[in-house]
Amino acid sequence: MKSLTIWTIVLVILDQLSKLLASHFFPELIYKNYGSAFSMPINQNLVIALSFVVVVSACYFIYKHSFKHPTFIVLMLAGTLGNLIDRISYGYVIDFINFKVWPVFNFADVYLSLAICYLGYTYFHKEEFSNK
Repeated sequence: MKSLTIWTIVLVILDQLSKLLASHFFPELIYKNYGSAFSMPINQNLVIALSFVVVVSACYFIYKHSFKHPTFIVLMLAGTLGNLIDRISYGYVIDFINFKVWPVFNFADVYLSLAICYLGYTYFHKEEFSNK
């Protein structure tokens, strides 16, 4: 439990620090994402509400279940919190990584994408989750 919290905090700090550094040193790279995943136009209040649901659900799962590999929960929490901080602080998410062949993204988006991939993997390996 303690290590889940520490890793989540470390990843959120990495996300927020990368956005701060990009904003300060490379402002031309900044893209203000007012939408949700892949810049889909969705109401910010709805996205914020859904983010809170994800955070509360993740905390519930941490307390009610044990995980052989807590990667999913750490990545999901860190990604959601990283982008939620932006939405509440600025009204948009700061994106800055741009490969020109994919939508602009940030570390929190990477965490969320990896969490979804990990969830897909664990779906086929059901021994991942167990009740405490």
